[in-house]
Amino acid sequence: MSSHRFLLRTAKAEPTCAGFSGAEHIALDGLDLFVDATIPVIPLERERGCILGFIVFKGTRAPLTRAIRTEEAQHILATRGEALCRNYWGAYCAILLDRPQRHIWFVRDPSGALPCYKLEQESGILLAPDLDLIFQNSDRPLDVDWRNLARFLYASTPRRIHTCVEGVTELRPGFATALHSRNDVARQIWSPWPHTSPRDRAATGEELEAVVRQSVAALAKPYDRVLVAASGGLDSSIVAASLSLEGQNFDCFTMATDEPSGDERPYARQVANHLQTRLIDHLYDPKRVDLLVSSASHLPRPVGKYFMQEMRRGLADAVAETGADAIFTGNGGDNVFCYLHSARPILDRIHVEGWTKGTWQTLVDMCRVTGADLFTMARLVAGDLVRPVRSLRWTGDSSFLQGDFDTKDLDDLLEPYLHDPFAGPLGKAQHIAMVMRIRNYIEGDERATSPAIIAPLVSQPVVEFCLSVATWQWASGGVNRSLARKAFADHLPPQIIARTAKAGPDSFTAQLFVRNRSVLRSMLLDGVLASNGIIDRGAVEIALTDPALVQAQGHHRLLMLTEAEAWCRSILDRKAKQARS
Repeated sequence: MSSHRFLLRTAKAEPTCAGFSGAEHIALDGLDLFVDATIPVIPLERERGCILGFIVFKGTRAPLTRAIRTEEAQHILATRGEALCRNYWGAYCAILLDRPQRHIWFVRDPSGALPCYKLEQESGILLAPDLDLIFQNSDRPLDVDWRNLARFLYASTPRRIHTCVEGVTELRPGFATALHSRNDVARQIWSPWPHTSPRDRAATGEELEAVVRQSVAALAKPYDRVLVAASGGLDSSIVAASLSLEGQNFDCFTMATDEPSGDERPYARQVANHLQTRLIDHLYDPKRVDLLVSSASHLPRPVGKYFMQEMRRGLADAVAETGADAIFTGNGGDNVFCYLHSARPILDRIHVEGWTKGTWQTLVDMCRVTGADLFTMARLVAGDLVRPVRSLRWTGDSSFLQGDFDTKDLDDLLEPYLHDPFAGPLGKAQHIAMVMRIRNYIEGDERATSPAIIAPLVSQPVVEFCLSVATWQWASGGVNRSLARKAFADHLPPQIIARTAKAGPDSFTAQLFVRNRSVLRSMLLDGVLASNGIIDRGAVEIALTDPALVQAQGHHRLLMLTEAEAWCRSILDRKAKQARS
């Protein structure tokens, strides 16, 4: 929920906060909390803390707007937030004051929907959901963390606690972190593994529909009108259908390239017409993209993409036209609905059932999903059976980078359970990793200027339900996300239910690269990534002269590095301004 802003500061005891005009000040036992008018603050019993953000009691369709009753608040405090993660969901953080033990626990919800970053300094600790508030209230100028930047550019997943800004860390979702400690003492209060226990029976489409609709209804409740970023694909269409079924006022918005390969408007229009709402469209225009501007300058990692500049421009126009106060997306649907493209669902079924008729059917299903022949798929299954894997393997991309990278360097994972050895089905472990990989793509826009950006398919109830579904059930019938299709088959056009893939802005990014090749050359060969030894300048120079680079898709990597260069410059510019002030 990207519009919510807060800043929590320890040990300063001043009723002012830089860069946060109109913020309300709340004093909590040596803590200064500043919140904007959009973020709900739910007090806990006897001033023993509060919950910041959007919170829903599980099984209901409306966010909580009043104080949690005394008995439940006591249970939350006694369990250091575990009862909060078990009985509630949402986009929230919680401050829990344990006065007898003189402890302050900070809880971040398992979905990570409300970002939270931390800076430790001599005067105390700062916590905020965006980088600007941390920069403006820090005691010293902040710098790029070049080592962690290199690690990020090599492998942006799995996500790590340490960000690419020096001294700024991310608090773990589903953990209670002790703010009184300088050693990052954190207690895990939520894990995905309990939700992967085998079911007594197969999940049904009706069950998934109910969970998705309930989550969408609760998330939409605070808003008068919603804008759906509708790509014409399955996931965003499911979100739009859920809003329609729940009686929410909404419009659809889609982006298109000027080439048919990236024009999804016919599919998006089918969805809008079926749901009896209007569709607003916007064309990508490479001439309006400024490569010197990072789309992630408000975040402590260069997670942006250049096409987001045009996406934001189109969304802003659509918001102004419709009066929408929230943007809903289908982001994360592929991940949550377990779009595995491997032999792992077959292995999972062998693990649970052995070689049954159903297992052979899953073998055929996965051949259809992946396009592999039976011999190739059987060979992959046999290889994993002979050499069983008991932990996830992570890979990176060292192209155009300098230095050596070790994928086993996983000591600071944001989700440490991704590194734990496991005895369960390997496909389910991969499903968990896919769900956690979404975090780089749901942080939203700048919190001071954007309406709320909400991805309901990655809400905690939907994730927990989907983790409980056997991996092979998602490929039933030889089609990906099979259960999601069954769940909404009666509410969307057959052509949308049948779609297994959709186009993206590839032609736009190719145009962007070709028309800006000289700018790319200047930024990468003479920029801060090169001067700090992050990129291989010689390899980049050769690639920029390769006429076949676009056809080989290598331009995507160079655009990503250029976005990172722009991000670094934005951090260094702010550092220079801080030093002068």
